[in-house]
Amino acid sequence: MSRVPLMLMTTCLLCAVGAVQTAVHLGTGVYRSMTWTEQTREAEAENDRLRNDIQILKDAKVQLNSPQYLEQLARCWGYVGRDEAVLVAEYDPENVGANCDEYRLP
Repeated sequence: MSRVPLMLMTTCLLCAVGAVQTAVHLGTGVYRSMTWTEQTREAEAENDRLRNDIQILKDAKVQLNSPQYLEQLARCWGYVGRDEAVLVAEYDPENVGANCDEYRLP
């Protein structure tokens, strides 16, 4: 009969340790779920940015093969056609190509 309280106390102690362990496992599961969700969102956002960059580069590649774009680019650098008259502005830009918009590619 003297062993019953000791056995009950040991059982209660083991139940308490099990409850703490269960709480820790639940907490780490929730933490992992939150961090994985955040990392998934970041990865999806990065994928969207990369898809956008790929589309920009594809558009630039198509545009580089366009005669109209090449003519516009040549005009930006100061070239003129054979049958065109050259006009010089009194207040010209400091460097060649300064009158054209520059687009940064990714």
